[in-house]
Amino acid sequence: KKEAEALKAQLGVEGKDLAAHTAEIEKQLSGVQPLLDAAKEAVGHIKAENLNEIRALKMPPEAIRDVLEAVLCVMGIFDTSWISMKKFLAQRGVVQSILDFDAHDLKADVREKVRALLDQKPNSFKPEVIKRASVAAAPLAAWVTANLQYAEVLQRTEPLEAELAKLKDSLQKTQAKLGNTEDQLKKVDKKVKEMKKTFKNLTSESEKLRIGLEKAEEILKGAQELLGKLTGEKTRWEEQVKELDEQLQEVSNYSLLSAAYMIYISGEDEDKRRHMQAAWREKLGVKHYVFKDFMRTESKLLAYKSEGLPADDLSMENGIVILESMQTCLIIDPAQQAFEWLKTHFAHNRITVDTTTAADDRFQTTLELSVRFGKTLIISEVDKVEPILYPILRQDLMTAGPKRTVQIGEKQIDWQDSFRLYLITRNPNLLLPPDAAALVSMVNFAITRSGLEGQLLGVTLQHEKPELEEQKSKLLQQEEEYKMQLSGLEDTLLRDLAASETSLLENKALIDSLNQIKSKSVTIVQSLEESHSLQESIDRQRNSYRSFASVGSSLFFLIKSLPAVNHMYQFSLSVFLKLFNAALKENADQDALSSSTGEPHTLETRRRSGGDISDKIANLKSSLLRRTYFYVCRSLFKVDRLLFGMHMCHGLFPVAFEEKEWDLFMGRTVVPSGHRATKPPTWLDPDTLPAFNAFESQLPELLRDMSLDNHADDWYRWMRSKEPEAALPSACNAANKKFSPFQHLLITQTFRPDRVPHAMEQTVTKLLKLPTAQPPVLSLANVVDEESSNTEPILLVTTAGADPSQELQDLADKKVGREKFTALAMGGGQMETASKLLRECALQGSWLCLKNLHLVVAWLPQLEKEFNMLEPHESFRLWLTSEPHDKFPALLLSQSLKVTFEAPPGIKNNMMKTYTLWSHDFLRNLSPFPAQVLFILAWFHAILQERRNYIPQGWVKFHEFSTADLRCAADIIVANCSKDLPDWPTLYGLFENAIYGGRMDSNADVRILRTYLSGYFNNEMLGLGHNAKSIKDAAPPSKRTTQLSKGLSIPQSNQHDDFLKVIGNLSDVDGPQHFMLPANSDRLVQRMLAQKIVDNLNRIGSASVSSGGFNREQWAKQLEPVMHLWDALTKDRNKELTGDPPKSKPITPVTSFVAMELALAMKLVQKVAATMQEIKDVVSGHALLSSKLQQLAQCLAEGSVPLSWDKDWEGPEQISAWLKGIVNRTVALHTWLDLSQKDTLLKGKLRLNELFRPQTFLNALRQETAQKSGIALDELILDCQWGEGHVLPSAQLSIQIEGLNIQGVKFEHGKLVELSADSPSVNVAPVCNLAWVQTQQDFKHLVSCPAYFSGTREKHLCDLLVPCQGDHSRWILTGFALLIDPI
Repeated sequence: KKEAEALKAQLGVEGKDLAAHTAEIEKQLSGVQPLLDAAKEAVGHIKAENLNEIRALKMPPEAIRDVLEAVLCVMGIFDTSWISMKKFLAQRGVVQSILDFDAHDLKADVREKVRALLDQKPNSFKPEVIKRASVAAAPLAAWVTANLQYAEVLQRTEPLEAELAKLKDSLQKTQAKLGNTEDQLKKVDKKVKEMKKTFKNLTSESEKLRIGLEKAEEILKGAQELLGKLTGEKTRWEEQVKELDEQLQEVSNYSLLSAAYMIYISGEDEDKRRHMQAAWREKLGVKHYVFKDFMRTESKLLAYKSEGLPADDLSMENGIVILESMQTCLIIDPAQQAFEWLKTHFAHNRITVDTTTAADDRFQTTLELSVRFGKTLIISEVDKVEPILYPILRQDLMTAGPKRTVQIGEKQIDWQDSFRLYLITRNPNLLLPPDAAALVSMVNFAITRSGLEGQLLGVTLQHEKPELEEQKSKLLQQEEEYKMQLSGLEDTLLRDLAASETSLLENKALIDSLNQIKSKSVTIVQSLEESHSLQESIDRQRNSYRSFASVGSSLFFLIKSLPAVNHMYQFSLSVFLKLFNAALKENADQDALSSSTGEPHTLETRRRSGGDISDKIANLKSSLLRRTYFYVCRSLFKVDRLLFGMHMCHGLFPVAFEEKEWDLFMGRTVVPSGHRATKPPTWLDPDTLPAFNAFESQLPELLRDMSLDNHADDWYRWMRSKEPEAALPSACNAANKKFSPFQHLLITQTFRPDRVPHAMEQTVTKLLKLPTAQPPVLSLANVVDEESSNTEPILLVTTAGADPSQELQDLADKKVGREKFTALAMGGGQMETASKLLRECALQGSWLCLKNLHLVVAWLPQLEKEFNMLEPHESFRLWLTSEPHDKFPALLLSQSLKVTFEAPPGIKNNMMKTYTLWSHDFLRNLSPFPAQVLFILAWFHAILQERRNYIPQGWVKFHEFSTADLRCAADIIVANCSKDLPDWPTLYGLFENAIYGGRMDSNADVRILRTYLSGYFNNEMLGLGHNAKSIKDAAPPSKRTTQLSKGLSIPQSNQHDDFLKVIGNLSDVDGPQHFMLPANSDRLVQRMLAQKIVDNLNRIGSASVSSGGFNREQWAKQLEPVMHLWDALTKDRNKELTGDPPKSKPITPVTSFVAMELALAMKLVQKVAATMQEIKDVVSGHALLSSKLQQLAQCLAEGSVPLSWDKDWEGPEQISAWLKGIVNRTVALHTWLDLSQKDTLLKGKLRLNELFRPQTFLNALRQETAQKSGIALDELILDCQWGEGHVLPSAQLSIQIEGLNIQGVKFEHGKLVELSADSPSVNVAPVCNLAWVQTQQDFKHLVSCPAYFSGTREKHLCDLLVPCQGDHSRWILTGFALLIDPI
C-alpha cells in the first residue's frame, strides 16, 4: 500500500510534469492558432460565386494558380493541373473539407514543397497582390500560410512531445514496479527534480536559438533573392561591359574611320565607298564598324526616313554627312531627293530656310540676307562654285569690334555663326577646279544598284503592303524606346545600390525596389525578343517583293548604259520611278477590276489578279518590262530598238544566255588554228562558212542536236525559206531537244545572217513576253494628255529631213488654239527672244516650241536653268526639237520626255515632201516641160536619198543630198528648161561636179551618180527622140513608152494636183528594184544592221571600264573576253610571233615588200602582247595603272581598236577581228617569206587577205614587172583574166589571186549574171590572173569593178575588169564590188 501510495505520489508528480509540457506546447501554438482561426473563418466566408468565377477562367492568372497549387498540395492532391484545380473547386463541401483539415496531417515532404512554392512565388501570396487577382483566392492564400506556419511550430515541439511520451512510459514502468523500495522512489524523485532543472535550462536556450534561426533565415532569404535578381543583371552587365570595353578601345579608330568617310569618300559612289571602307577596316584591324550606326541612333534614322530621306544605307549616310560636315556640302542630287529632304528636315526643326539659284536675279540679295540673319540657305542648280561664294566657303571673316563681317561682292556683311550654306546640283558629272573642290565637301546621292533596289522595295511595299512598312517603323521605334527604358532602369538600380547606407541584406526597401526593376526589365527584354521575332516575320514578307525591286533596279541601270550608244539616250531616275509606279498602279487597277466584277476566284482569275504573291510579282514584272520597253523605245531611233531589247534580255535573263553562246553571238570566239568544218553542208552559202566553222568549234553538241546530215533536205528548205526564224526544221523537234530562243537566234545568225534582226525581234518578244517588239504608233495627242506636264519639256529628237512642226501646229490648234502656240526656230541671235517667250508662255499657260536646238547647244544649259526656275501655269507646255548632238546637256535630256521623230522612209514620202516645197503657184507659173523635168528631179532626188538605206552597196558612204541641193538643182532646171531643151551635158556637169557629186570622194559613187543622171535626164525620158533639137519634136503622150519606173509615167501638165495624184499611186514600200539594185540587197542591209547591233552591245558592255574609275574586279570581268581571245590566238604560235623577224636579202621588189610586211607584223604582235601583259599586271595588282593604259583598256573593252594600233594598221573596226587579222597574217607572212626566198612565191596561188598592205604589194609587183620588161612604170596598166588557165598573153609577169568574193552579182560561165532574191549576199569569185601590162583589153564586153579591202568598202584597192553582157549601166547600178575574203 505504502508502495502504491508512493507510486500514486510519483504519478501526481509526473502528471504535473505532463501538464507543464502540455502547457508549453500550447503556449508555442498560441501565436499561430489565431492566424489559423482567422484564416479558417475567412475561408468559411468564401462564396460559391467567387469560386465559380475562378473555375470559369480558361487559364488562371499566375497568382491564383500558385495559391490553388499550394492548397491542393496541402490537401494531399498532387495533380496541380488547371483541370485538377477546377475539379477540386467543383467538389461539394470543398470549403468545409478545407476547414476540417488538420495541420498534424501535413507531412514533412508536403510541407517542404509548399514552403518552396511560397519562397519562389512570394508575390502570389501577398494579400495586396492576391486580392487584386481574386476575392476567393485571398483567404485560401492566408489559410495555406497559416497552416504552413502551424505545421512548422508542430515540427519544433516534437522534442517536447517525445519527452512527454517518455514520462508516460516511465509512469507505466513505475506502476509495474509497485514493489520497488522508497529508496528507489526517492532516487526517482531526485532524478525528476534534476531533469526538470535541466529541461528548464534547455528550453530557455532553445527559444534563443529559435529566434536567432528565424532572423538568419530571413537574412538568408533576402540574400538569395538579391543574388537571384542580380545574377541576370550581372550576365548582361558583363556582356555590356565587354562590348563597351571593345568600343572604348576602338572608339579612336571608329572616329578616324568616320572622319575619313566624311572627308574623303562622301563624294564617291556606293561601290567605291564600300571598297574603301573595307580596305581601311582591314588596315586598322577593325571588324565591326558601320558608319551610320556609329554616328546616329535608330530613332534618328527613323526620323530622317519619315522626313522623306530614302531608307537605303547610301542616302542615310549622306544625310549624316550633310548634317555633320564642317565644310559646306556640295550635294550631287540627280533625283532631287536630298533637296526635298533638307527642306522638310529643317522645317521640322523650325529652322528658317531660303532657297535660290545662281541664275536668280535676287541671288546676291538672298545670300546677303541669309548671312546677316543666320539663316540656312540652299543654292540649287549649281554647275560651278560662283566667285562670290569663295569668301564664305573659306570663311574669310574680318573682325570689327564685337562684330565679324564677310565680303560679299562689294559689301561687308555681318556674319552670324548660325548661317549654313548647302549647294545642290543635279549634274552627276560635275567637275570642280582644285581650288573650289578643296572648299566644299562633296556628297554623292547618285544611286547604285543595291541602293535603288532598296528604294524600289520601299515604293513597292508602300503601294502593295503599306501596313508592313508602318509596322516595321513602329517596331523599330518601340524597340528604341524599350532600350531607353531598360537603360533608365539600370541607372536607377545602380543609383539605389550606390546610395544604400545599411547592409544590403537588411535593406528591404532596396530589395523591393530591385524586385520591381527586375520585373520591368524582364518584361522589356521579352518585348524586345518579341519585337525581333516580329521584325523577322515582317522582313520575310517584305523580301517576297524583293525580286520585283531587283528587276526594277537592274532595268534602270540597263537603261542608264544606253548613252554609250547615243548621247541623246539619257533617262533620269524620276522618269523611271514614274514608270515603276505606273506598273504598280496598273496591277492595283486590275485587282480592283477583278474584285468589282465579282469573278469567281479560279486559278486563272488569281493569276490575272495577282491573288497569289508569286503570280502578282510575275504580273508586276511583266507590266514593268512592257511599259519600260515601249517608253524607252519611243525615245530611241528605230535602228536601236532591237539593240535595247537584246540588252534588256541579256541583262535581266542571264540564265537564258550561256557564256559560250553569248561569246559566239558577240564574235568573241576563236576558231582553233587550222580548224575547218569536217563536213560543211552542201546547201551552205559560201559567205557563211566562217560562221559555221566558229559554230562547230564552240557548240559541237548543239550542232549534233540539229541533225544536219540526216535531214539535209529539211535544212535546205529552211535555208531557202523567206522567214527561217519563224521555226526550225522538224529535224530539231525529232532530236527530242528543246532549243532556247537564243539558240534559235544563234542558228539563224550562223546560217541566215540576213534574218538576224527578225530573229532578235522574236527573241525579245519571247523573253520579255511582249506582244510585239515595236512600240505603239506615236500619237502626240496621247503624249500630251497622258504623260506630259508643265514641269517636263517634251523633246522631239529628229533625224535629218524630219520636221514635226506641222503635226505639232495641228495638235496645238486642236488643244489650245493657234493664238496660244508659239514656235521659234533657233539660230543666230534668237536666245534672248527664246528666254523672253519662255517666261511669257509659262505665265500665260501657252505652248512654246523651240526648234533646231542642236544649233545652239552652248545656250541650252541656260535654258535648262531658266526652265527649272519657272513656276509655270498648269496648261504650259515646252516643246523642243533637235537633231542628235554629242554636246546636248545631259541634264536637259534626262529631264525631258523624249520622242524620236524620224523622216518617213520611202520614195513616195520623199517625193511628197519635195512637192510640199514646190507650191501650186510655183508649178502653175511654169510650162509643162520644166514641170516634167522637175518631176524627174524629184524622183532622182528621192532615189539618191533612199538608196542610202543600202550602204555600202547602194553608196559606199553616207552623202547628205540635202534640201539645199534640191533647191539649187530646181533653180538650174527652171533656168535652162523654161524656153527649150536644156544642154544635157552642162546639166550633168553641174549636178555631178557642183551640186550632188561635189562632196563625193568615191569614184564608184560618182560613177553611180553619173549613170543615174544619164538614165533619167535625157530626151527619151521626156518623149523626145535621141537627136531631137526642140520640145516641139516630142511625141504625143499616148505614144510615149518611156517610164521612170515600172508603172510610173510623167504627168503631161504643170498642175500640182496631177503630180500629187501620180505620187499617191506609188507603193509605200520600196524594193531594191527601184534603185536597180540586186533582188537580194535587203539581205546585206539586214546583215549590216545585225552587226551594228552586236557592235553596240559590245560598246554598252564596256561602259563600266570607260566610265573613268578603276575597279579591279570590273576590269577583270570586262577585259576577260579580249584577253582570252589573245591567249587563244597566240597559243602554240610562239615561234612565229616572238623574237626578231627572219633576215633576208631583198633581191626583188616583191621579196623586199614581204620582208617589210613581216617586220610590220612582228612589230604589231609584240606591241599588242606588251599591252596585254601590262593589263594583266594591273588587274593582278602587280603594276600601277597609267592614263595611257587606261585609254587602251577602254577601247579594248568597247570592242574597238585603240587609235595607236589603228595607225599602224587600218584593219577591221572590231578588236576581235583586228587581233585575229594581225596574228593570222603574221603566221601567213612567214610562209610568204620562205616562198619568196625560194623564188616560188609568184608561181602559186596567192591570197591578198594574208597581207597588211595588199595595195603596196601590187605596186611592188608593178616595179618588178617594169624591171623584167623594161617598160616604164607609168606605162603599165593593171589587167586581169578570170578563171583557171586563163592568162594574159601580153603579160611579162602574172600572178594568180584567190580568195576574192564578189557582191551584187555573181560569176556564171565566166560572165556576170544577176542575183535572185534568195541568192547569198556574197559569192565566191573565180581565180583572178592579174598582171601589169602595157596595153589593156577591149572594154566593149568588160566593165570596171571596184575592189575593196573589206565588206565595209572603206578602203579601195583597185579596179578590175570583169566580163559582162548588155549595157554597163545595168551592172554599175547594182553596186557590185570585189571584196577580199576576211582571213
